[in-house]
Amino acid sequence: MLRKVLLVVSFVLSLTTGLPDGAPPDTCPIHTLPYQVVASSNVYGPGATIHVTISGGDVFRGFFIQARDAQTNEWIGEWQHSANTQTIPECSAITHADPKDKVQATLIWQAPSNKQGQVYFT
Repeated sequence: MLRKVLLVVSFVLSLTTGLPDGAPPDTCPIHTLPYQVVASSNVYGPGATIHVTISGGDVFRGFFIQARDAQTNEWIGEWQHSANTQTIPECSAITHADPKDKVQATLIWQAPSNKQGQVYFT
């Protein structure tokens, strides 16, 4: 019985809570991004493809990129599946599919067949 009580007490004492009002301002990064996201274009026509390259000075292991319409901010288009990637069509996103070090990733986005406009990648 004493073991159970000690176990419950140690469990209760080990619980942690997050900051009640969110993270404080001093958690904001003061550095620049360790990578760049460069698109071959930010203007698209029906069915057009745009190459998006992620690169940086250091290696990175993961990424998550979304395509958004510049006017409406809505998710738009779809990504072509490529080696070591996983597409997420529900939100027009693409992500890494392995934890290996990467120095660059080139991805291909395809515009909807019935729209034209401007796109940005985030």
